[in-house]
Amino acid sequence: MNLENPLNLPTIHVTGKVLLKAWDHEWGPIWDQTKRDPEVGYEKAASEVSVDLHLIAGIPVQQYYEIRAGGEVRLEVTATYLWRKDSDNLEVRGVAKLFEGTSDSSWDLDGQKDFKGWVRRGQGVGSQSNLNPFAGVHNTDESTSGDYAEAYFDLTF
Repeated sequence: MNLENPLNLPTIHVTGKVLLKAWDHEWGPIWDQTKRDPEVGYEKAASEVSVDLHLIAGIPVQQYYEIRAGGEVRLEVTATYLWRKDSDNLEVRGVAKLFEGTSDSSWDLDGQKDFKGWVRRGQGVGSQSNLNPFAGVHNTDESTSGDYAEAYFDLTF
């Protein structure tokens, strides 16, 4: 008996990546993954996370992703992956939250965006040259803030 799939339901193998980007509009400490962009005046960070999931039809799987920028900004993304066997589509939905404060560990939620998208079998989302964001989050709590973050999904099955 397969303990992970005791009913022997159909499964798929999802691969790809999640690309996270964040910008802090104020100068702050430089973190290992952060690069200063003097042309724009922002601290920015980018991170690419590999996705390698085995999904059972109709059973959602949740994943968490995070990136920090400029010592003050943190993007948290919670994504739920669900394979709908009847339509043979992979649904990706979730929420992206932008936190900004005196440190990147702040719980001051300054922006939030729900997202939802689909991937068809054999037709991945995005490409190396043109990734389509599922979620872009602005700092909506501070009118003069340029803090911003994005989560891109490039997946196939």
